[in-house]
Amino acid sequence: GSPGSVNGECSPICSEGEIAEVIISSATEDENVYWAYKKTSLPDLVDMLKALNELNRSSKPVQPHVDFLCAARFNDEWFRAKIIKIFDDNAVVRFIDYGNESKVKLDELRLIPKELVFKPPLAFRIHVQGPPVEN
Repeated sequence: GSPGSVNGECSPICSEGEIAEVIISSATEDENVYWAYKKTSLPDLVDMLKALNELNRSSKPVQPHVDFLCAARFNDEWFRAKIIKIFDDNAVVRFIDYGNESKVKLDELRLIPKELVFKPPLAFRIHVQGPPVEN
């Protein structure tokens, strides 16, 4: 896609008027609104994913409830996720470092280490002004 102006729910990820390179990680239902993370966050993201995927082979299942932060499996890998909705044996989660949502089975949710619980989400919503971003 082409570069565009960004505004939206950035704080505390970035300050008003700040120019930052971002990686768009997920689209939303709203045209020109996306989930993104700062390009400078990529090393943190890689480290977190390594830690989650090492720990969650043996990590304990969770007692799920809405707004609970946990690890959820997506495409055979583990990611930090916040539970949005629970129904039957499933949950809808938002992957907080990417912004996308997915339905997962409750038995595919795991506890995450405290140091990863307290790291702020890397993904934030942005509004790109101009023509829609292409894949």
